Amino acid sequence: MQNLEPCVGCGGFGPSDTTCPHCGIEPEPRTHRIAPRLLQVAIGGSLAMTLMACYGAPHAYMPEPRDPNADQDGDGFPMREDCDDLSASTHPGAADTEGDGIDSDCDGSDAQRPQEFAEPPPEEKQPLEVASPPGE
Repeated sequence: MQNLEPCVGCGGFGPSDTTCPHCGIEPEPRTHRIAPRLLQVAIGGSLAMTLMACYGAPHAYMPEPRDPNADQDGDGFPMREDCDDLSASTHPGAADTEGDGIDSDCDGSDAQRPQEFAEPPPEEKQPLEVASPPGE
């Protein structure tokens, strides 16, 4: 079944994309009807992106908050107490390997490096002598 659209010239109805049977006016090209719709889609899409950038994604797309009492790595410490709940070797009270750069016992810092690997103390240097200008 064909759609009937009003003619822009006489207002009579006729099949879409054909010459008007009442006044003989040619229909406007399809691109003229599509361009405003594409512009509306582009503006709507940019508005939606701007709103999501300012206020975040709609709640339907946001992940559920994780349960603070859950223990994902199975080390016996819940997420609220464990500083890395994806690694079973990292939890409060774990042995902290010195100098590995990982806070294994969740105390806020890595264990200090052994003294034999520590930086040597800076050498004390003699102060520089300032030369006086000639003629003094």
